[in-house]
Amino acid sequence: MLTTRKFSHSNSDKSEDGSFEESEVNEGADPLIAQQATRVQIVHYERHTEGVIVPYIAYVIVSWQHSESGKDCVRQVTRRYREFVGLDEKLQHFYGNLGISLPPKRTMGNMDKEFLEKRKDHLELYLN
Repeated sequence: MLTTRKFSHSNSDKSEDGSFEESEVNEGADPLIAQQATRVQIVHYERHTEGVIVPYIAYVIVSWQHSESGKDCVRQVTRRYREFVGLDEKLQHFYGNLGISLPPKRTMGNMDKEFLEKRKDHLELYLN
């Protein structure tokens, strides 16, 4: 029997220090099987310009996870590049070098469509 914990990653679930509360993850499952049963895709990115001082890009991520009961779980979250950086820092802290790095940060031309498409693809590779 598997134990579950919850890890929520929505912005509304962040605590005051910026860390995340818990949301659902299976513990005790074979990591290889879990990896084969989960698929993550960045379906698109969104430009946010209204109501902010500095425009930014957020990536829409969808994950599909097959459960033993036969019901698939589909989740969608939106994340900014800086949240990927925070995730990478935490993963490196706990696991060391991951063998893959994030695409580089870019201060000029970071709203360019070609750059954003390449970054989206690289981030998706990073997540998988």
